[in-house]
Amino acid sequence: MCGTVQFSFSGKPRFVAECVCHSCRTAHGASAVPWVGVKSEQFRIEQGTDSVKWYASSPQSERGFCIECGTRMFFRSSLWAGETHMTVSNMHPPHNLVPTL
Repeated sequence: MCGTVQFSFSGKPRFVAECVCHSCRTAHGASAVPWVGVKSEQFRIEQGTDSVKWYASSPQSERGFCIECGTRMFFRSSLWAGETHMTVSNMHPPHNLVPTL
């Protein structure tokens, strides 16, 4: 939201989908959260690495947010080892990421 953290990914995403699980809805205060998931090696924080804070949102998962404005942007979990998930809402346009359920 504040622009401090800039991120991107390379290659084809593994998925683009909306999550309606209780954890995502609670963390984001929304009825659904659109995510793009990629292999972790495809993910890159281009700017603001020191402004990203990760916290454990469950025993197997963690979420990353901007410490400047509080925007939640990232998710990773041992349930999907080797993947990083990014909020589509925080991807800079132009992009053609359209979530499906």
